[in-house]
Amino acid sequence: MTNEQVIELIDSIVDDNPVDSEKIFNSIMADKISDRLQDYRKEVASSFFNPVEAEVDTQEDATE
Repeated sequence: MTNEQVIELIDSIVDDNPVDSEKIFNSIMADKISDRLQDYRKEVASSFFNPVEAEVDTQEDATE
C-alpha cells in the first residue's frame, strides 16, 4: 500500500465515486494480503528448514 493509493481512495470517497472507491480499496487489500502471505511463507520456510528443529526431531525418533 502506498500513500498514493490512500490519497486516491480518500479522493474517490470525497468525490462520491463508489465504483472507484471499491476498486482502490480492493487493490489496497489485495496488496496487504499478498504482503502478509509472503511474510508467512518466509516464516514457514525458515521454520521448516531450520536445522535446530531437525536435530530435535531426530533425537525424538531415536527415543521411540
